[in-house]
Amino acid sequence: YDTRTINDVDNESYAAYGQGTFNLTDKIGIILGGRVSHQTKSDLVDVLATKYDFELVPSTNRSNSWTTFTYRAGLQYKFSQDSMVYGSVATGFRSGGFNGRPYSLGEFTSSYGPEDVTTYEIGEKSEFFEHRLRLNAAIFQSDYRNIQETVNITDPVSGQPLNVVQNAAGARIRGVELEMFALPTEYLTLNLGMSYLENKFTSLDESESVGQVAPESKMDRDGRSESARADADSSR
Repeated sequence: YDTRTINDVDNESYAAYGQGTFNLTDKIGIILGGRVSHQTKSDLVDVLATKYDFELVPSTNRSNSWTTFTYRAGLQYKFSQDSMVYGSVATGFRSGGFNGRPYSLGEFTSSYGPEDVTTYEIGEKSEFFEHRLRLNAAIFQSDYRNIQETVNITDPVSGQPLNVVQNAAGARIRGVELEMFALPTEYLTLNLGMSYLENKFTSLDESESVGQVAPESKMDRDGRSESARADADSSR
């Protein structure tokens, strides 16, 4: 049959977070932050035969929830009021979910899990000439685990190929960023930004065929495809 799938999706998300800088001396400060996130997703699925408009599979309600703690910790050193260096480590996550168009019985009740990232960064921020010139620089590395990717698998019951989302990959991205802001006159502002990125998938599930992995040129700073970043939850 030609089929029609109807999804009634409900998402609820709650979070508590805080961040602060604690000055050990007039030059040294510690940055500490944390976030507790809880997200619940539910999906009521109906699969109908398009031609006859009757249910092929009874209405199925899928639900799952995820609770995650993410953090940011760092150390900063001020050379002066206009110059500082810093280093930090931060974690983030994207909650799990369901395949919107299940093609096998297992997909009706199963879900894919969250993906998470740990990012390390060191950098400097400086201002000169009575704040008319600002220079910022940073180097970073982000390590991703359990990336949610669209993969091709074989249905163990029917033997037919399936196109589903699963936690199928790990990735790493390294990069450098440079930023400049200049105010040469009262009426002229100059901005310059440069970045260099090096992306690499560190693991792919060999038992599955990853069908829609974004190429390196499409990876963002966090080492993940642009579509994946859009609804990511992060403590950064």
